[in-house]
Amino acid sequence: MNSHMDLDAAVAGMTHDTWAVNIVKGMTKDELKSRFGYLRNFHEARPYLQFCPTMDGTIGELGVKPQGKEVVFLRDDAWMVIMDNGRAVDLVLCKGY
Repeated sequence: MNSHMDLDAAVAGMTHDTWAVNIVKGMTKDELKSRFGYLRNFHEARPYLQFCPTMDGTIGELGVKPQGKEVVFLRDDAWMVIMDNGRAVDLVLCKGY
């Protein structure tokens, strides 16, 4: 990781990446923390992000995890990472909810 990089700007810039999921896919939470600085769990995320629809159509505010998987957010941003068996399997931009 570039020690001079603004990690908030880097995460925000991912919205321009066509396959942003490839940036995180397969990473553990520790690897995500190393790359992005910190993570927020579902209940630490900004309140409006907890309304983000999940992949299976459930609503985050109900505390239902996508298909029973763990959810974390990259920093204080709107990127929701879906974890399965300790590894990132998908990435959802929770915007406009």
